[in-house]
Amino acid sequence: MTLDATCYTQGDAFQREKRTVFAQEWLPIAVREQLAQPGQYVAASVGGWPMLAVCGTDGVTRAFRNTCRHKNMLLVEQDSGVCETFRCRFHGWTYDRAGALCDAPPAVAPAGDRAQHGLVPMGLQAWQQVILVNLQSPEPPADVGELDSTCGVLVAACRHHAGMRMMDVACNWKTLLESVLNDDAVIWRWPTLLLRAAGDALWIDQIVPRTFLRTRVVRHVYVAAPGASGVAQPALTLLDVLKSQAEQLQVERAQGKTADATPTHVAALHARLAKAYASDVPA
Repeated sequence: MTLDATCYTQGDAFQREKRTVFAQEWLPIAVREQLAQPGQYVAASVGGWPMLAVCGTDGVTRAFRNTCRHKNMLLVEQDSGVCETFRCRFHGWTYDRAGALCDAPPAVAPAGDRAQHGLVPMGLQAWQQVILVNLQSPEPPADVGELDSTCGVLVAACRHHAGMRMMDVACNWKTLLESVLNDDAVIWRWPTLLLRAAGDALWIDQIVPRTFLRTRVVRHVYVAAPGASGVAQPALTLLDVLKSQAEQLQVERAQGKTADATPTHVAALHARLAKAYASDVPA
């Protein structure tokens, strides 16, 4: 399968992917260091789905849909931070770190048991340093064992978080992946997690589809020893190169130039998308 230009430049394909990929698959939302202390949270809109992960007062990390149960409005607007509670700015419903409704103004308070009005939970699993979430399934992802066999030793060796950078790129998420997946040294976990060894360092990239023409990349660099943290800056700076390449490739897609499906990972991406699109049968 070769995707035509409309899959990269129009919203219809993105909506299909929202239903068949981002609503179904395990997606990276954070790394352990971002959720290590009670109250630390990370929020992101992934493929149109608002998601929130937070470390509870009890030290347990949980994930929720990032929408208030009152009127389904966005609850947390900041990408990350530390909070005692989460208060919806529209009507004041307030939730604790475990997602339970703990307060609401009397005029808009829910009737009956407040326990029925907590945040909607999502599946959450940790693989090595990566926190994965799933909109629907609490069952552990089936391919973690495969990841352990391909890069488990490297990931286990590089335990020291040396740096992080977030960058928005003016391209479709598939374009950004294709600009990276022509390198067979990259380890790719469908759909949006990338890992790469670079000397004694490990790069972990979260690909965050925001709209059909905008994608966020969050790069974390890990090293084997704290003294090696100087290798992080070159890795983070290279995101500028990735941005330039991906945006130029997006221009080519808009002009009708199709992707080269020869690289193994790119062919696998197109095959997975073909399967997802075929499953999108109207009710």
